[in-house]
Amino acid sequence: MEISLAVSTLIFCSAGELIITGITDHKLNAYFNAVLSTGLFSKTFCYFTLIQEPKTWTEAQSYCKKYNTDLATIQSDEDRYKIQEIAISMKFQDRAWMGLYDGVFAWRWSYRDLNIDYMNWEPTEETTSSTQRKCGVIRDTGNWHVNCKKKSHNFDYKNSEF
Repeated sequence: MEISLAVSTLIFCSAGELIITGITDHKLNAYFNAVLSTGLFSKTFCYFTLIQEPKTWTEAQSYCKKYNTDLATIQSDEDRYKIQEIAISMKFQDRAWMGLYDGVFAWRWSYRDLNIDYMNWEPTEETTSSTQRKCGVIRDTGNWHVNCKKKSHNFDYKNSEF
């Protein structure tokens, strides 16, 4: 019996959860987002959250966008280590969606349609772009894989200025 897991990664951009109070109330987070948007704060931070509800890549991205976030963008070893720390702390030993997708000519991040500058592909993984859309997952090891067919868990990621 094969278990199908949703992989997804989300982006959060609210200081309310991470810096100020640790509160996860969406109204408070909306308030803190409004404060952040004034430009009075300028320090950038990123925050990843693992969502362990099975979803497809598209469902995971829609879930993120519902809360004004996006699938996780992993731009450095530091980001990868943050995700691995979360996986270890939650005893998570699977894979999760990240915002990586195969565009028409190259791999891209769903968040702001960013180019990929940092990569951590599994050594045996196919990394060439094709005309068929592919989705990226990150394993608990921190290595990347391509798989859009299964459902899996997701990470939330917030990138904010305060």
